[in-house]
Amino acid sequence: MVVLNRAGAWAAGLVLLLGACAAPPEPVPPVPLQPQASAADPARQAVLSAAAAFADPARLAGHPADAARAVAQLAWMSVALQQDQWWTGANPTLFFTLREAEREVRGALGVRPEATTAAVTMAFAAAASALERDRRDEAAAALAPVAAAGGEAVLTRLDPMPLMPRAAAATHFADQQMLEIMRSDPE
Repeated sequence: MVVLNRAGAWAAGLVLLLGACAAPPEPVPPVPLQPQASAADPARQAVLSAAAAFADPARLAGHPADAARAVAQLAWMSVALQQDQWWTGANPTLFFTLREAEREVRGALGVRPEATTAAVTMAFAAAASALERDRRDEAAAALAPVAAAGGEAVLTRLDPMPLMPRAAAATHFADQQMLEIMRSDPE
């Protein structure tokens, strides 16, 4: 994990800001939460859930719906948090870290690099929903548009979900940043 000093964090934030000025922000899809979740703040719920999943992916073995939802949450976080006013107090490197983690996950699971983050989020959320109903065929079909070698290939890589160090570090970093923001602005 790369640790930046204050000047490095400032420079990274400036690079991200300049990059953000060059292109319009990607649309934010709906947050992929557990069906029974009734969180007052869905972003916080997504961060907590994804951080737990990527910290210990072995505990998701046999639970591909939870693994698919964690992937959807990470993809969602990689665009949504940067556009959420509440997260403006976060370390600017968080957003870059989340994008890098999403790239790692795409590579590990066989997701097309050119697929939009919104498409990945929605595909994995739909796959999670189908897997919860024991509809593996529907899950594979939901993943097919973003899968490099087909939806079934992604499902095979998803269970058991491999350890992905960047995703684990990025979601943990998001969790830490969320706590820091809550401490400084409890509302």
